[in-house]
Amino acid sequence: MAVDIRPIEASERPEALALWVKVFNVEEAFFRRYFDADPWNHEGDTFGAWDGERLASAVHVCRRPVEWEGEILVCGGIAAVATLEEYRRQGVSRDLLREAIGLMEREGMAFSLLFTGVPHHYAPLGWEQAETPWLAVELSAAPEADPASAPFAFSDALMRLYHQQPRRPVFFDRPQAYFRDYVGWNYTTRSYRVIDDPAGYAVLSLPTGEDGLPRVMELRAADQAAEASLLSRCAAAAWDAGKRTLELHAPPQFGARALSALGAVRTETAANRMFRNVSMQEARYQRLLDAFRSGGATWWPGDGF
Repeated sequence: MAVDIRPIEASERPEALALWVKVFNVEEAFFRRYFDADPWNHEGDTFGAWDGERLASAVHVCRRPVEWEGEILVCGGIAAVATLEEYRRQGVSRDLLREAIGLMEREGMAFSLLFTGVPHHYAPLGWEQAETPWLAVELSAAPEADPASAPFAFSDALMRLYHQQPRRPVFFDRPQAYFRDYVGWNYTTRSYRVIDDPAGYAVLSLPTGEDGLPRVMELRAADQAAEASLLSRCAAAAWDAGKRTLELHAPPQFGARALSALGAVRTETAANRMFRNVSMQEARYQRLLDAFRSGGATWWPGDGF
């Protein structure tokens, strides 16, 4: 079946939103922030496949400037790859992905990142899996720490703590409006809590039922002592919730000693991240991949797309 593949115009965004809601069964606000809360969004960053006046498939590119080895590089995030059931397995979304690659090449983006559970769909077009580490701690005893926390709410203090030194490799500089409206929306519509400290903060997901485990979704600290304190307080919150395992989205920046003091630590890997070199010198691109594979660099869930 022939479809017309082209960028989606601003006036056609409601059709894209409706498609994404239908395919992913997620509230429209999650996708609307691509257009309303992303300061780097350009008209033409969303591609659609049209069957007459019907939008059959869509792909969105999120531009994300990151600091890597003293230089600002633009990552092209592939988001919201969605196709209506009757148009699947016809190569439509891959044609859209080729359009996205062309955009990234024309705009001089450095690399691309996407999150998926179907890597075979993207591998033929050059994306490769990069397994990244996450940790789990089996808590041995109730931590002697104050577990106090509060619902996520954007503040200038939180923004300052996020941007403080030292920073992880591949640092993403969040502007205030993005932090408040893009990251903030992601956290405040879920059961996320913030544990803060004068020198850092942690974002903790606490399950509301018996299933699921507490998980540290974001962690920023100025030094090892602040990080250890935050981790201990996250563990205390998990213990108070009746959970004896604490997960971490990424390894601590200052090493795992603080975790070992809380209990037995095990390392797991996530295989849902795929990267693609767009315009980087290959050796430098491989160093970037190694930074993610080692857990030194990470992509926080609040910046997901």
